[in-house]
Amino acid sequence: MHEMAHMWFGDLVTMKWWDDLWLKESFADYIGTLANDEATDFTTAWTTFAARRKAWAYVADQMPTTHPIVADIPDLLAADQNFDGITYAKGASVLKQLAAFVGADAFRDAARSYFRKHAYSNTSLEDFLQALETASGRDMRQWAEAWLKTSGVPKLKVDLKTDGQGVITHAQLNQFGSDPVTGQPIVRPHVLTVGAYELRDGQLVRTDSVPVELVGQSVALDFLVGRSVPDLILPNDGDETYALIEFDEASRATLLENLSGLADSLPRATCWASLWDAVRSATLDAQSYVDAVLAHAHTVTDAGVFGVLTDQVVSSISKYAAPELRAELRTRAAGILTGWLSKFEPGSDQQTTTARTLTRLARAGVAGEVIDAFLGKQT
Repeated sequence: MHEMAHMWFGDLVTMKWWDDLWLKESFADYIGTLANDEATDFTTAWTTFAARRKAWAYVADQMPTTHPIVADIPDLLAADQNFDGITYAKGASVLKQLAAFVGADAFRDAARSYFRKHAYSNTSLEDFLQALETASGRDMRQWAEAWLKTSGVPKLKVDLKTDGQGVITHAQLNQFGSDPVTGQPIVRPHVLTVGAYELRDGQLVRTDSVPVELVGQSVALDFLVGRSVPDLILPNDGDETYALIEFDEASRATLLENLSGLADSLPRATCWASLWDAVRSATLDAQSYVDAVLAHAHTVTDAGVFGVLTDQVVSSISKYAAPELRAELRTRAAGILTGWLSKFEPGSDQQTTTARTLTRLARAGVAGEVIDAFLGKQT
């Protein structure tokens, strides 16, 4: 689908120069996933995108080598270096946010007029912005400056104040983070949904999903005021925007114990991605994350997400856990994953991925007797 989208983005209309490479690759990544989701029988395209493509962007965008989506490309060597997670996956994620910001109909109408006007010719950022402004009636200059010409991953966090009975008296969504290149604070406009969930019989049930527009560094969440603190508050509930979440203490505890109770695959992928970022940023210990994956990942039916989680178990143990904890974590992980082999359907993606993960743990020095014991039981 990505390559088919290039018939329009990159072939019918091509960027004038490589600093607008995003007009080709970001759009193909976004439209390819959108088409997969809306025009085929596959139902988890955005879930896989959130777990894999977007995760690629989050890591790349926190590195010193990151760059704006619309980059300064003085020569072809610089152009070659920009075929990366920023141009592809971050660009696509930002376009998904753009569609939420102006509305899906306005985005579609802007694309149509853009192709009609510029068919078989070359364009720049300005040409697409003009089409967007005409279709949406919104000034797109500040949006483009904030999203396309700065670097870094914004983070979102809900701050609450409660009275003596635990009833919320004030709630707001905050945005923070800094550009790793310039050090400047990240302040970007976001159109997103904030979800509230209650834990009922082991299931996380969504009780509210409220649209929110965050223009500056914070916005009030009045729908939470006057009620008890939900078991889980999830900013970016629909994965509309490009941002990681720093969960409040209660929400994090709920997720670590009950992630398998979150039935919807897209918010679940969003939660996993933000918990993994917490491990990478040293705000969540690796062993807690490993425990959560071992407790809940076997319920994930999406093969792409399951593969990401098992990869992260290996990385958590080998790179993020304290050295003195690694042997015990490897042995415990091997024991649980070995048990999964008999639970998954023979030959399924989950079973194959689990077997491959076990070989990676074995190369890392896991106790062989765990697998030997399992094989003995099977025979």
